[in-house]
Amino acid sequence: MNATPVLPAYRSPSGLQLRVWCEHEQRWHYHGAVGPEPGAGDGDRFSHCGCPCSPLRDGYAVREVGPLTPQIEREHRESQRRHVCPEPCPAAT
Repeated sequence: MNATPVLPAYRSPSGLQLRVWCEHEQRWHYHGAVGPEPGAGDGDRFSHCGCPCSPLRDGYAVREVGPLTPQIEREHRESQRRHVCPEPCPAAT
């Protein structure tokens, strides 16, 4: 039995969203923050990965670790690239 991956989540400046960095797709996934208290949106979430090859395709959990700062955004922006799902997907064979 596989454990559900837990991704660190950062609260957006508006406070309304949690953002998690997807290492597979090299982009941010957005989820509702649920409430204003830190950790209010922690828990299991449906996957936002568009690639069936993603190790996160069956969902993941998020855990709020703090605010999304300009430094965190900058670090991820520098590594961001457009992910292209391989065809055919090795997971589908």
